[in-house]
Amino acid sequence: MAIQSCKSLIARGLLLAAACLPAFAPPASADILDVTPTPTNAQVTVPAGSTAIAVTWRVRRDVLSASPTVTVRSTRGEFLIGRTVVATNATLLSRLSDPAGQIFPIETFTETVRVPASVAFQMAQNPDLVPIYRRSFDDGFAATAGAVRLVPATSTASEFDVRRLDLFFEDRSRVKVLPAGERLVALADVNFDGAGIAEFEWQIADPSSTRGALVFRRLQVFRRSLAGRGRVTLQSPELPTSAQGLHIVRLVATDPQLRFAPPELKYFVVPRKDATAAPAGQNIVLTGPPEGTQLSTETEFSWQDTPGAAVYQLEIYPIRPDRPVPPGQVQPIGGALLIDPDELSSRPITGIVLPSDQNSTSLKVYSLAHLEAGRPYLWRVKAISGNGAVIGTSPVRRIVAGR
Repeated sequence: MAIQSCKSLIARGLLLAAACLPAFAPPASADILDVTPTPTNAQVTVPAGSTAIAVTWRVRRDVLSASPTVTVRSTRGEFLIGRTVVATNATLLSRLSDPAGQIFPIETFTETVRVPASVAFQMAQNPDLVPIYRRSFDDGFAATAGAVRLVPATSTASEFDVRRLDLFFEDRSRVKVLPAGERLVALADVNFDGAGIAEFEWQIADPSSTRGALVFRRLQVFRRSLAGRGRVTLQSPELPTSAQGLHIVRLVATDPQLRFAPPELKYFVVPRKDATAAPAGQNIVLTGPPEGTQLSTETEFSWQDTPGAAVYQLEIYPIRPDRPVPPGQVQPIGGALLIDPDELSSRPITGIVLPSDQNSTSLKVYSLAHLEAGRPYLWRVKAISGNGAVIGTSPVRRIVAGR
């Protein structure tokens, strides 16, 4: 009995001690799950201009246990170009947040922030880096950031437009014949209006494509900041010269899009042993078709061989309206028109480049598509040596595009 009484007293003592201790509760805690801005992208006028953007921040919290009212705040906003902070906004955003029984309470903050002109200028100077406006929100337990992407926008002062593209090689030529493995780059003079970030693509069609329907592949994509009304010269990456045959290179503006067909440059890669000097000033004798032939895909152009030629270039020109060709003005031998090369328009409207072992050809449908049915044109052949020099030229003949 004495032992049982003792145990009872001990149990009562323990219960009394437990009643005297303060009740234990886990500490209040919470976490910011995410910060979502609206809009996610905001336009900024470039290359230099102060732009105001309105941003709504949606801050979602996760309340892990009973939590008293806390303050959710963001002490500043940051402008970043790439990973570098280039400017700050010292405006404080702060609000008391009471979960009120919610597990995932949401707090909303709205601000209008002005993007400094210095940020817009740096966006224009670094078009390959991603610019953002970022804020970090903290509720005393954890911090989470959200960001608005800044998108370059053209100035409304004038329409942003590429007016003209002119392509050429470093020696200002537009057709090259060169030995395999030789370095080659193309240049482009770009005339533009307005201001903005222009996006360009250098594209090339390889010999496997130029033998049939043209297929261009991408060589390089890049962006360039342009402002005002002016001209800029762009350089291509090194062009491929390992594969023998005809290559066609072009520069395409994808933003703003061109309002005209992109110009093209042609170059022909020959084996190194063919890149030798050859006599210049040779006359190429044409053997067909006769003067005034109606052109079709069946029409065969042909000429006699030219010593030292690496490639032949067949060219078709529109007749200049200010210099009409008098009918019947033909050579007594060969049936070619007596026209000085200066009487031709500055560039051929279509044509084809062929290796030196091929001195006859017909034109494909895509080449004939450049010609207006029923209209007369002029054609001739040039012989080009392995070092790119024109060593022979044929007389000029008239031909009529088929209907």
